[in-house]
Amino acid sequence: MAFPVIIPIQDVDITLTFPDDSTEQFTLEAPNSEGDDIFILQFNKIPILDDYRGGDISMQRGYHIYQPIIEMNYSSHTMNIFRLLAAKNIELRIPPSFSDNPASTYQTLNVMLEDRKGMRNYFKGLAMGVQNQSTQELADLVPAGDLTLRFIGKKPFNETEMETFNFGLGFYLPITPDTEINIYFDASGSMDSTLAPLQTMRDTLLKDELLKYYNYDSTLYDQKVTVIDTYSNERTFDVLNTGDPTANPVRNIVFQDEANSVYTNCNPPFDETRRSQYESDITAFRNNLDSWPANQFEAIIFHVAAGLDLNGCDSPPVFKSFLQEVEAGTGNFSGQWGLADKPEINFKYDLNDGDTAQYYLDKLLNAL
Repeated sequence: MAFPVIIPIQDVDITLTFPDDSTEQFTLEAPNSEGDDIFILQFNKIPILDDYRGGDISMQRGYHIYQPIIEMNYSSHTMNIFRLLAAKNIELRIPPSFSDNPASTYQTLNVMLEDRKGMRNYFKGLAMGVQNQSTQELADLVPAGDLTLRFIGKKPFNETEMETFNFGLGFYLPITPDTEINIYFDASGSMDSTLAPLQTMRDTLLKDELLKYYNYDSTLYDQKVTVIDTYSNERTFDVLNTGDPTANPVRNIVFQDEANSVYTNCNPPFDETRRSQYESDITAFRNNLDSWPANQFEAIIFHVAAGLDLNGCDSPPVFKSFLQEVEAGTGNFSGQWGLADKPEINFKYDLNDGDTAQYYLDKLLNAL
């Protein structure tokens, strides 16, 4: 997760603490149309100890810390940021997002403006005005260019803290040495051109990439990570409804291009019919999701845009439409018949059919 994350913003009230320990509420304004309607959050990786080989020649994990950095880009704006410059601590709320209830997703970071002396010098040609100025005073503060507010965290994160910081983007389950990962490849025949490179990915690339999460312990990895290429009944939500998150974190992943006759019709357009097998499977799945411990389970569905199956069914586009309605909880798949209220289920669409093992590995790692 040590990569830039772009987060939409709106005006948000934050707390400033000054050198005399007094505090003040401050409205951090969104750049609106005069800048980017986003801020960029990332954790800058700082190596303390690189991976190394121990006395038994086995690879050991090193140690890194992660410095939170937030950047906001403004062009012309009327926000008084002198108070930001004076503060010894800024309690920044992450993220001020455009969700229906953004307060429920906020996290806080204690930060300061970086290079404050340089910013003071820049104020002579500052690209931002000051609130409550007269028209003439504002005219005297004609923007002279862009300005980036760059906040830096006062305390670095360790790897676990960094990985469990969810950026306000919804559910995220980090991989730990305890995490059980089950990956299912649709082997019904309709995805044969994709199945072979997926198997190659499993046999030649996957372990090397995931082994670091299991302390480079090959035995532990083999116990925790299972890849199944005999899954053929196409009951997506039945196969995802496996594992025991009450004991260890579980991540279930499926690569699938269709579920014709089980959950959906065969050829386009999607008929939006809710079939009995689906009703049974989604009910059982939702019941478990409601009873399992919070933040212990995650599922990822990879929709593969394959071609005709062995029976001539052109069902990948139908399966995609079906999944989209389940994800959004619309039509006949609203409420208890969908998953719109379950952020722990992630949907990834339109994977290439018959691509390379590296392509599928990259898709998988990006989702993890």
